[in-house]
Amino acid sequence: MKIQTLLNSSRMMMFENELEGFDYSAHGTAFLCFYHQQLYAVTAGHVIGSYDAEALRVMIHPEVREFLPHNAQVTLVSAEQDDPDYADLAILPIELTMFDQRCFRDSPPFDLSEQLVNSTPPPTGKLVFRGFPSDKSGINFDTAKIKVQPVILEGDRVGRAPMAHCHVMRLRDVSHCSTLDGFSGSPVFWISNQDPTRKEYRFAGVLIKGTYVSKTAYYVEAEVLMRALNKISSTSRTD
Repeated sequence: MKIQTLLNSSRMMMFENELEGFDYSAHGTAFLCFYHQQLYAVTAGHVIGSYDAEALRVMIHPEVREFLPHNAQVTLVSAEQDDPDYADLAILPIELTMFDQRCFRDSPPFDLSEQLVNSTPPPTGKLVFRGFPSDKSGINFDTAKIKVQPVILEGDRVGRAPMAHCHVMRLRDVSHCSTLDGFSGSPVFWISNQDPTRKEYRFAGVLIKGTYVSKTAYYVEAEVLMRALNKISSTSRTD
Protein backbone atom coordinates (compact mmCIF):
# COMPACT_ATOMS: atom_id res chain seq x y z
CA MET A 1 0.00 0.00 0.00
CA LYS A 2 1.36 3.44 -0.95
CA ILE A 3 1.79 6.20 1.61
CA GLN A 4 -0.89 8.35 -0.07
CA THR A 5 -3.40 5.53 0.37
CA LEU A 6 -2.47 5.25 4.05
CA LEU A 7 -2.86 9.00 4.48
CA ASN A 8 -6.24 8.93 2.71
CA SER A 9 -7.61 6.89 5.60
CA SER A 10 -8.14 10.15 7.52
CA ARG A 11 -11.52 11.90 7.66
CA MET A 12 -12.81 15.21 8.96
CA MET A 13 -14.70 14.61 12.21
CA MET A 14 -18.30 15.81 12.09
CA PHE A 15 -21.16 16.14 14.56
CA GLU A 16 -24.94 16.30 14.26
CA ASN A 17 -26.50 19.17 16.23
CA GLU A 18 -30.01 19.71 17.53
CA LEU A 19 -30.12 23.38 16.50
CA GLU A 20 -32.18 24.10 13.38
CA GLY A 21 -30.05 25.71 10.69
CA PHE A 22 -26.90 24.34 12.30
CA ASP A 23 -27.57 20.69 11.60
CA TYR A 24 -23.90 19.74 11.51
CA SER A 25 -20.60 21.04 12.80
CA ALA A 26 -17.07 19.85 12.12
CA HIS A 27 -13.68 19.94 13.77
CA GLY A 28 -10.80 17.57 14.32
CA THR A 29 -9.64 14.52 12.40
CA ALA A 30 -10.46 10.81 12.56
CA PHE A 31 -9.07 7.86 10.62
CA LEU A 32 -10.29 4.43 9.59
CA CYS A 33 -8.46 1.18 10.19
CA PHE A 34 -9.17 -2.54 10.08
CA TYR A 35 -8.09 -4.67 13.02
CA HIS A 36 -8.92 -8.39 13.24
CA GLN A 37 -11.30 -7.87 10.30
CA GLN A 38 -13.29 -5.29 12.26
CA LEU A 39 -13.48 -1.68 11.11
CA TYR A 40 -12.85 1.19 13.53
CA ALA A 41 -12.82 4.97 13.36
CA VAL A 42 -10.21 6.48 15.69
CA THR A 43 -9.82 10.08 16.85
CA ALA A 44 -8.53 12.06 19.82
CA GLY A 45 -10.73 11.90 22.88
CA HIS A 46 -10.86 15.66 23.38
CA VAL A 47 -12.19 16.13 19.83
CA ILE A 48 -15.46 14.41 20.70
CA GLY A 49 -15.46 14.97 24.46
CA SER A 50 -18.46 17.30 24.58
CA TYR A 51 -20.69 15.17 22.30
CA ASP A 52 -22.83 12.09 22.86
CA ALA A 53 -22.09 9.00 20.79
CA GLU A 54 -25.31 9.53 18.80
CA ALA A 55 -24.01 12.87 17.50
CA LEU A 56 -20.71 11.59 16.10
CA ARG A 57 -20.43 11.43 12.31
CA VAL A 58 -17.59 10.02 10.15
CA MET A 59 -17.83 10.42 6.38
CA ILE A 60 -17.53 7.36 4.16
CA HIS A 61 -15.52 9.40 1.64
CA PRO A 62 -14.68 13.13 1.47
CA GLU A 63 -16.79 13.44 -1.68
CA VAL A 64 -19.65 11.19 -0.53
CA ARG A 65 -22.15 12.89 1.77
CA GLU A 66 -22.93 9.74 3.71
CA PHE A 67 -21.82 8.70 7.17
CA LEU A 68 -20.49 5.43 8.49
CA PRO A 69 -22.77 3.47 10.86
CA HIS A 70 -21.01 3.16 14.21
CA ASN A 71 -22.46 1.21 17.11
CA ALA A 72 -20.57 2.51 20.15
CA GLN A 73 -18.09 5.00 21.52
CA VAL A 74 -15.08 3.71 23.43
CA THR A 75 -12.86 6.19 25.27
CA LEU A 76 -9.69 5.24 27.10
CA VAL A 77 -9.23 5.75 30.82
CA SER A 78 -5.82 6.73 32.15
CA ALA A 79 -4.36 4.61 34.93
CA GLU A 80 -2.22 7.58 35.94
CA GLN A 81 -4.36 10.56 36.97
CA ASP A 82 -1.41 12.97 36.83
CA ASP A 83 -0.43 11.88 33.32
CA PRO A 84 -3.61 11.26 31.27
CA ASP A 85 -2.55 12.53 27.82
CA TYR A 86 -1.67 9.09 26.48
CA ALA A 87 -5.29 8.02 27.04
CA ASP A 88 -6.63 10.84 24.85
CA LEU A 89 -8.06 8.44 22.28
CA ALA A 90 -11.59 7.54 21.23
CA ILE A 91 -12.63 4.53 19.15
CA LEU A 92 -15.85 3.99 17.20
CA PRO A 93 -16.58 0.40 16.02
CA ILE A 94 -18.20 0.49 12.57
CA GLU A 95 -20.96 -1.86 11.38
CA LEU A 96 -19.50 -3.41 8.21
CA THR A 97 -22.75 -5.06 7.14
CA MET A 98 -24.67 -1.80 6.85
CA PHE A 99 -22.90 -0.15 3.89
CA ASP A 100 -21.06 -0.91 0.65
CA GLN A 101 -17.28 -0.78 1.12
CA ARG A 102 -16.85 0.20 -2.53
CA CYS A 103 -17.86 3.70 -1.39
CA PHE A 104 -14.39 4.08 0.11
CA ARG A 105 -13.00 4.34 -3.45
CA ASP A 106 -9.50 5.89 -3.26
CA SER A 107 -9.71 6.49 0.49
CA PRO A 108 -9.98 3.07 2.14
CA PRO A 109 -9.11 2.17 5.73
CA PHE A 110 -5.64 0.78 6.28
CA ASP A 111 -5.12 -2.68 7.72
CA LEU A 112 -3.50 -2.16 11.11
CA SER A 113 -2.88 -5.88 11.51
CA GLU A 114 -0.55 -5.74 8.50
CA GLN A 115 1.32 -2.65 9.64
CA LEU A 116 4.48 -3.24 11.63
CA VAL A 117 3.96 -0.90 14.56
CA ASN A 118 7.04 1.17 15.27
CA SER A 119 6.77 3.63 18.16
CA THR A 120 10.41 4.71 17.91
CA PRO A 121 11.30 5.28 14.23
CA PRO A 122 15.02 5.32 13.41
CA PRO A 123 16.57 8.70 12.52
CA THR A 124 16.81 7.83 8.83
CA GLY A 125 13.13 8.43 8.17
CA LYS A 126 10.47 11.07 8.63
CA LEU A 127 7.00 11.31 10.13
CA VAL A 128 3.99 12.37 8.09
CA PHE A 129 0.30 12.90 8.86
CA ARG A 130 -2.80 14.17 7.09
CA GLY A 131 -5.51 16.13 8.87
CA PHE A 132 -8.14 18.82 8.51
CA PRO A 133 -7.01 22.16 10.00
CA SER A 134 -9.83 24.49 10.99
CA ASP A 135 -8.65 27.26 8.64
CA LYS A 136 -9.04 24.97 5.61
CA SER A 137 -11.98 22.72 6.45
CA GLY A 138 -15.35 23.06 8.12
CA ILE A 139 -18.96 24.03 7.42
CA ASN A 140 -20.13 27.32 5.95
CA PHE A 141 -23.52 27.78 7.59
CA ASP A 142 -24.47 30.67 5.28
CA THR A 143 -24.17 28.53 2.16
CA ALA A 144 -24.76 25.15 3.86
CA LYS A 145 -21.60 23.82 2.22
CA ILE A 146 -19.12 21.36 3.69
CA LYS A 147 -15.53 22.31 2.91
CA VAL A 148 -13.14 19.37 3.11
CA GLN A 149 -9.52 20.34 2.47
CA PRO A 150 -6.89 18.10 4.05
CA VAL A 151 -3.30 19.20 4.64
CA ILE A 152 -0.28 16.88 4.82
CA LEU A 153 2.51 17.83 7.20
CA GLU A 154 5.92 16.23 7.70
CA GLY A 155 8.15 16.18 10.75
CA ASP A 156 11.03 14.58 12.59
CA ARG A 157 10.79 12.72 15.85
CA VAL A 158 12.62 14.62 18.59
CA GLY A 159 12.23 12.04 21.35
CA ARG A 160 9.91 10.92 24.09
CA ALA A 161 7.51 13.50 25.48
CA PRO A 162 7.15 14.24 29.21
CA MET A 163 3.77 12.49 29.01
CA ALA A 164 3.78 8.70 29.27
CA HIS A 165 3.58 6.76 25.99
CA CYS A 166 3.82 9.98 23.93
CA HIS A 167 6.45 11.34 21.55
CA VAL A 168 7.53 14.78 20.34
CA MET A 169 7.70 15.72 16.66
CA ARG A 170 9.26 18.85 15.16
CA LEU A 171 7.35 19.89 12.03
CA ARG A 172 9.32 20.83 8.94
CA ASP A 173 6.98 23.26 7.18
CA VAL A 174 3.63 24.59 8.40
CA SER A 175 3.14 27.23 5.70
CA HIS A 176 0.24 25.28 4.12
CA CYS A 177 -2.02 26.21 7.04
CA SER A 178 -2.23 28.95 9.68
CA THR A 179 -3.12 26.71 12.66
CA LEU A 180 -2.67 23.19 13.97
CA ASP A 181 -6.20 23.25 15.36
CA GLY A 182 -8.09 20.41 13.69
CA PHE A 183 -5.17 18.00 13.28
CA SER A 184 -5.89 16.20 16.56
CA GLY A 185 -6.79 12.59 15.80
CA SER A 186 -4.64 12.36 12.66
CA PRO A 187 -2.81 9.06 12.07
CA VAL A 188 0.97 9.48 12.13
CA PHE A 189 3.12 7.34 9.83
CA TRP A 190 6.86 6.84 9.64
CA ILE A 191 8.52 6.65 6.21
CA SER A 192 11.98 5.20 5.71
CA ASN A 193 14.34 7.01 3.32
CA GLN A 194 17.18 4.51 3.48
CA ASP A 195 16.37 3.01 0.08
CA PRO A 196 14.89 5.51 -2.42
CA THR A 197 13.70 2.65 -4.64
CA ARG A 198 11.76 0.92 -1.88
CA LYS A 199 9.94 2.92 0.76
CA GLU A 200 8.96 1.34 4.06
CA TYR A 201 6.00 2.59 6.08
CA ARG A 202 5.05 2.13 9.70
CA PHE A 203 2.10 3.29 11.77
CA ALA A 204 3.66 5.39 14.54
CA GLY A 205 0.62 6.62 16.48
CA VAL A 206 -2.13 9.22 16.81
CA LEU A 207 -1.58 12.98 16.95
CA ILE A 208 -3.16 14.58 20.03
CA LYS A 209 -1.93 18.20 20.08
CA GLY A 210 0.49 20.68 18.59
CA THR A 211 1.79 24.23 18.84
CA TYR A 212 1.89 26.18 15.59
CA VAL A 213 4.43 28.84 16.64
CA SER A 214 7.03 26.35 17.82
CA LYS A 215 6.14 23.84 15.08
CA THR A 216 5.91 21.10 17.69
CA ALA A 217 3.40 18.25 17.80
CA TYR A 218 2.76 15.35 20.16
CA TYR A 219 1.46 11.91 19.33
CA VAL A 220 0.40 8.85 21.33
CA GLU A 221 2.46 5.83 20.40
CA ALA A 222 0.79 3.11 18.36
CA GLU A 223 0.99 0.47 21.10
CA VAL A 224 -1.60 2.34 23.18
CA LEU A 225 -4.14 2.04 20.37
CA MET A 226 -3.17 -1.57 19.68
CA ARG A 227 -3.77 -2.57 23.31
CA ALA A 228 -7.16 -0.86 23.28
CA LEU A 229 -8.21 -2.55 20.03
CA ASN A 230 -7.04 -5.91 21.33
CA LYS A 231 -9.24 -5.49 24.38
CA ILE A 232 -12.24 -4.38 22.30
CA SER A 233 -11.87 -7.16 19.71
CA SER A 234 -11.33 -9.88 22.33
CA THR A 235 -14.44 -8.73 24.21
CA SER A 236 -16.56 -8.75 21.05
CA ARG A 237 -15.36 -12.24 20.12
CA THR A 238 -16.42 -13.63 23.48
CA ASP A 239 -19.85 -11.98 23.55
